[in-house]
Amino acid sequence: MTLTVFAALRVNPTTAGTLSANSLPAAQQAAIQRMIHDYILAHPEVVAQALLEEQNSKTKEQEASSQAIIAANKEKLLDDRVTPITGNLKGNVTMVEFADYQCGYCKSMEPVDQNLIHEFPNLRIVMKDLPILGSTSVYAARVGLVAAKQGKYAQFRKAILAEPAPLTTQAVSQAGSAAGLNMGEVETELSKPWVDSELAQDRLLAVALGIEGTPAFVIGDTLVLGDVPQSDLEGLLKQIGG
Repeated sequence: MTLTVFAALRVNPTTAGTLSANSLPAAQQAAIQRMIHDYILAHPEVVAQALLEEQNSKTKEQEASSQAIIAANKEKLLDDRVTPITGNLKGNVTMVEFADYQCGYCKSMEPVDQNLIHEFPNLRIVMKDLPILGSTSVYAARVGLVAAKQGKYAQFRKAILAEPAPLTTQAVSQAGSAAGLNMGEVETELSKPWVDSELAQDRLLAVALGIEGTPAFVIGDTLVLGDVPQSDLEGLLKQIGG
């Protein structure tokens, strides 16, 4: 917040440029403080405007930071060969979604995702796992990665989202079986290092972007946090050629 106060001060030319508020006599300091105090009381909108400008400035700084991080990690975000994808697998319009299978807000976005897939035939949705709701979320994310590798991610996602929260490891296994996965083979695959490496990479991406909860979306160079209206995502997709 910046307030400009004009006061008639007698300044010695030899000390000009070195005068500070603290170097003023106490009486003049008190007078200036009273002027500022009285001005704020008479014009409270100045404070609200200053706070709004400060918030806008911080928002712009955060957006610039996000854009730089997105640009630096574009390949990891958009073209990681291990990450599950829904929608048009060969589409040229991409939305990245960070989610947790147990997150209620993420579940509420599933119909929105399906609507967007219907509305934008060239849309591919890159699903980044961010299991933040405990060990069962981590297990579900790991199984989801194996399902994607075996070409059955869509079936697994549908089955697991139909399970009531909170999930159990048994419910995750049931969803895997319902999706046509051989859970014995899945458990063998889960012992391989690529699974945890992929989850760790996605978590590092989330941390770099400042994502602390789910869902979160990356569309073009824009980061969107939370379960936002479908219209917001539609607008961003249209901006990038959807």
